[in-house]
Amino acid sequence: MSAKQSVQVNILNRPYNIKVPQGATTLLSSLAETLNEQLNQLAVQVPQFSRDELLVLTALNALQREDQLLEQQKSEQQQLKQLVAILKQQSPSRRDK
Repeated sequence: MSAKQSVQVNILNRPYNIKVPQGATTLLSSLAETLNEQLNQLAVQVPQFSRDELLVLTALNALQREDQLLEQQKSEQQQLKQLVAILKQQSPSRRDK
């Protein structure tokens, strides 16, 4: 079992202590910084939103981006399968050698 360490990050000027596996502190800090930037940008766009509304909307935006990336990945995998099938049809059979 890997040791965990506590890392403090600030999200919308509120500190959070999060335990992460050893070696994951840089990643967590980077993710927290990105999240904080997104929240602050959204807060400027819609200043009437509460902290909770900003968090929910940012989470939904992140999930939408994830869904778009998954769809793109599926499409690319399908294209790759089609290319492989074409290449298999065009290459001489091993039995012909």
